[in-house]
Amino acid sequence: MLAALSPFAASPVTAVPMLTPAPTHAPSSAPESTPTPADRLPYDARLSFVLDGTISSASSKAGDEIPAHLQNDLIVGGRTLAAAGTIVHIRVLDAKPADNPDIYGFIDISFGSLALSDGSILPLRTPAQHLDVNVSAGHQSTAEVENTIGDVYAPTLLFHILRKGRNLTLQPGAVVHAMTEATVIVAPNGTIAITTPAPMVLDVQTPLATYKAAPLITPNPQYHPQAPFQTLTPGTPTPRP
Repeated sequence: MLAALSPFAASPVTAVPMLTPAPTHAPSSAPESTPTPADRLPYDARLSFVLDGTISSASSKAGDEIPAHLQNDLIVGGRTLAAAGTIVHIRVLDAKPADNPDIYGFIDISFGSLALSDGSILPLRTPAQHLDVNVSAGHQSTAEVENTIGDVYAPTLLFHILRKGRNLTLQPGAVVHAMTEATVIVAPNGTIAITTPAPMVLDVQTPLATYKAAPLITPNPQYHPQAPFQTLTPGTPTPRP
């Protein structure tokens, strides 16, 4: 009541904040130097390719190259690095056809590099270089029975016929996969950078020194280990190894 009857106006009271407000950051005009994940194709990324030829353990030979094309567009950072249909070649390293008794055929392959739109080369590798027929545990346990097709009886002879193994064949249109062996980075200006991983250094390896170690002794310029005999001028001491 005294405050209400006082002729002086009450001064406003300002509360002290209990917490300091977080400062607001002004937007920076400088571009971001670190590329976002969308601007990067990581190492060991999987790419799908469609075979344009046949890979078979029965007919393929070492050195054969079978064409295949990229199944989908390779887009990184909104830029098409390689269009669908870009050709790569699969090289046959080794192949062996099926044989008796119950010996399955196999193929060893390797992927060629993928040419990008700017002319750069992206190296590729296969998830599995050795391709063979997948044999189940049940087949292995009954292989001796399954391999026997029949017995042919002849006079005084018995021919025991065994079943031949199966060949591995990939027809045109089959989808095969490859893994990238480098990281692809697309810069904001559209430049493409391909970086390969650093070589792995094992603990048992001796690092290469960037300097030459000082010799333990100063070599005598008149002594050459390669020359068995030397002619010295009179008065000079005999050099020692």
